[in-house]
Amino acid sequence: MKKKNAKAHCITRSTQQQGMPFVGHLRRNSTDIVVYSLSVVCWYIFLHYCYPVANMIPDTKGYIYWADKDTYGGFHPMGYPHFLRFIHSFSQDISVVFIAQLLIFSFASLLFYLSVTYLFSICNKYLRAVFLSTCIFFLSGFYATNVISSDSLFLSGSILMVTACIWFIKRPHVLLFLFIIISTMLCISIRHIGIIYPFIVVVVLFYGSKNRPMAIAATLFLVIIIAGYINIVSKRTEADVGVNIFSAFGGWQKANNALHIVPHMDLSKPLVHTDDAEIQIVDSFVRETYPRYKKYYPADNEVSYLFIWSDSLPLKPFMVDRIRLSKSYMSYMWNYLGKVYSDYADLIIKEHPKEYLRYYLFNNLKMLFRPDEEMFKGYFPAPDKDKNVWEWFALDKTTEAEIRKEPGLSLLKPVLRELPVMYLLLWFGFSAALIMFFTMLIQKKMNLGSKVAGMCLVFVTYIAIYCLASLFAAPISVRFLMMVRVLILAFMVICVNGFIKKIPESKGSALIDQ
Repeated sequence: MKKKNAKAHCITRSTQQQGMPFVGHLRRNSTDIVVYSLSVVCWYIFLHYCYPVANMIPDTKGYIYWADKDTYGGFHPMGYPHFLRFIHSFSQDISVVFIAQLLIFSFASLLFYLSVTYLFSICNKYLRAVFLSTCIFFLSGFYATNVISSDSLFLSGSILMVTACIWFIKRPHVLLFLFIIISTMLCISIRHIGIIYPFIVVVVLFYGSKNRPMAIAATLFLVIIIAGYINIVSKRTEADVGVNIFSAFGGWQKANNALHIVPHMDLSKPLVHTDDAEIQIVDSFVRETYPRYKKYYPADNEVSYLFIWSDSLPLKPFMVDRIRLSKSYMSYMWNYLGKVYSDYADLIIKEHPKEYLRYYLFNNLKMLFRPDEEMFKGYFPAPDKDKNVWEWFALDKTTEAEIRKEPGLSLLKPVLRELPVMYLLLWFGFSAALIMFFTMLIQKKMNLGSKVAGMCLVFVTYIAIYCLASLFAAPISVRFLMMVRVLILAFMVICVNGFIKKIPESKGSALIDQ
């Protein structure tokens, strides 16, 4: 009898929730908002005490250098350097960057939580408590806000983009579409893997809009925007460093991935066959220097990004050699070789697909289920003797002892090191949630054409496309999978909620889709 009453209460509350505007939902969940807000304050105090100076990974120096010069053609997209310039216009205090990233991330996460609980009618108090707890105890997400890196900003932008997408399926509107475009472009400008987001947006446009001509027009508009952005960045890079290219880093990254096959090839003959003299020179250098660099190559079961940065692997020494011979600038040669390395990598992959699959893609696939913790391994308070970094954040005003001291607490260290294991558990949970999702479809408790199914498919589509792109893009680490973690947990909560309610689609669609 109690179970029936509980179910009836859940259905009644679900009906009321879907009948009320979102503002009413906010009022009804004011306790959750207060609890989450207080947890953010606690995170700020805790992280600031543990790490009085923000963590600076090796990429930090590059971000600050290009922010200071306001020059395109650096190692990374200019979205994050522009963000640093904006913050710098108000304050040089490094804590301000931390606070800004924390507030943006917290707002995006809270909006996502409130949107999911509203749009999917999650009324079970225990399930909501679990979902809210996963948002509050998002260790890697909150930790990343105290790192001078694009990871937190990209995560926040991605959360906002996906949130707008599920709202668009619920209630298609031109303002939502414009917000999706803006958030997508911001993500692309922050990290170039965001270039896959338009594929997700197109799925949303065609699923959410019943007007096919309008969906086609919106897709064309999106394509034009992205093409224009690529052209602007390429032209600006040419003006600043002399090479017309959108992302030299992409070429370096492709070469990094392709060179994993080198230890397993017969190096007495060329790895690729081409008439391009520049590529032939690169290939000869790689093969001839292998005995010297052999011990630095990744092992058979490993993947690495060090081909890009290490002086003990061939790509960077080749660049140094070319700079010496041509007497050109490093920024020019970096971008020029980005094109050459991209073509070289394409040929390697084309001529040796089995080796590429075995020694890079397969090993990277394993990293997807147990990723490297990378930036969570250690704490880097400030690069030694880096004038740009120290002057940018006015660190000379901070005592050396404070900058160099160990974190105030070691409580986070063992937990951070266990993040890869947590991701393995996440994938098991995602598999179970998928089984639930397809079971509801098969049993006709959910209609594939319904809005609730469409919103679920946004999550699944994002996870599938993002993970597939990540396999090809770069060696996977925890910081690249934070958004996947967000969506897997939300998807699990949604599917469990569907099983708890057990509302037939004939009733459920009325509750969800009205």
